[in-house]
Amino acid sequence: KAREGVFSQWSLRACPPWAMEHYFRKTGPNEFAIIPEIREMVAFSYLNLVEDAYASPAGFTNAIDVILCRNALMYFSEEVAIAAVDKLSNCLVPGGWLVLSPVEAAFVKSTNLSPHRYPEAILYRKGGKSRKEGGIRSDADIPSTVIVYNAVDAPAESASKRRRTSVAKKRQPVLVPTQENDISSTRCSSPVEKAREYLARGLYSDAIRELQGIDAHHPDYLKALSLLAKSHANQGSLEEAIRYCDLALSSNKLVAGIHFLRSNVLQEQGAQEEAKEFLKKALYLDPDFVMAHFAMFVLSGSQGNVREAERQRKILEKLLSCCGQEEILPDSDGITAGRLENTLRSLTVP
Repeated sequence: KAREGVFSQWSLRACPPWAMEHYFRKTGPNEFAIIPEIREMVAFSYLNLVEDAYASPAGFTNAIDVILCRNALMYFSEEVAIAAVDKLSNCLVPGGWLVLSPVEAAFVKSTNLSPHRYPEAILYRKGGKSRKEGGIRSDADIPSTVIVYNAVDAPAESASKRRRTSVAKKRQPVLVPTQENDISSTRCSSPVEKAREYLARGLYSDAIRELQGIDAHHPDYLKALSLLAKSHANQGSLEEAIRYCDLALSSNKLVAGIHFLRSNVLQEQGAQEEAKEFLKKALYLDPDFVMAHFAMFVLSGSQGNVREAERQRKILEKLLSCCGQEEILPDSDGITAGRLENTLRSLTVP
């Protein structure tokens, strides 16, 4: 429905007249279509808020300016919803915004998010001071990139109640990892292992701090540079991420994962052609690199290269058929082969 961009009058009941006039065209008695110029700016992908790993450059869920996730977390258990909010917070750049529905405010436990109160909404900003007064911010304060996950529009009470009951029946116990910063009691022994654990928990500043003492003479220097690049990329510090990628490549140009990571960062910066060249290098070094093929599929589709996108889809289908459904893919930040298969099926080439 979202891909088609056609909405009912009910769905647009809160849309101001100026937006309706500029961005929609009436296509039926109770039907309005978003104009093609806007529809073509949007890319769709699949994210499981409970099971998937995010933030992740591999999953295009890092360095986000604004996340709208409304009326979705309310169907989770409290523990799972709090864990999801923590992970969504990790996806944001410093100063980025998380928008939830009013009933989901109780799930915001992260100290990284501060509430900003407005007359009709409470928004959460990463790393900002609380704002309790109303009013509108200047355009300079409003982020430009918006990603929407599973916004539920349920006009009928009975439909909402049925959905809640259905989800409650299917809910299974989920183990939620601790978010404590201190991992000294874990089995991690080396700085790289500790940094990798911090990175997995979304504690990017801690990972960076852990790796600061590693120099070029250290046996784990290359691994440290890779983790530093990922940590900075997930924080939205893209220039620093590029710098560490370049340091890693100057140390060893034959690591496909570094080329892949640099490509992801370049895509975040909007340098698509340069990003494609680094993807080609990654695939030259490792022709079976699933996530690099997936990135090439997405990039080719966004550029309107349908033939190349479909070629990449066929390669991916073949490679994924050789993997177990629960097999975690290299350089995917925890994405399984089965999950990527589902994502691939859900994506269409424009």
